[in-house]
Amino acid sequence: MRTPARTEGHGWTGAGRISVMSRDLRIFTGSAHPALGESIARFLDVPLGRAHLARFSDGEVWFQIQDNVRGADVFVVQPTSPPVN
Repeated sequence: MRTPARTEGHGWTGAGRISVMSRDLRIFTGSAHPALGESIARFLDVPLGRAHLARFSDGEVWFQIQDNVRGADVFVVQPTSPPVN
């Protein structure tokens, strides 16, 4: 049986779950699949980050993170294949 390698700040806790030990992890979700972002945050046992999403008149998206993310590992869950909005 192969044991997953540990990385600084994160470690495996057994059944494929990651434990956030010393690093701050932030998960945010875009508009395409918010349920996926919520599921990932729940799986990692971290709260989903607060963000504001708005659209400009030309269709471009403005995504503003409302949490302090300085020094954190930040991930935004948003597909990049069509349609992205």
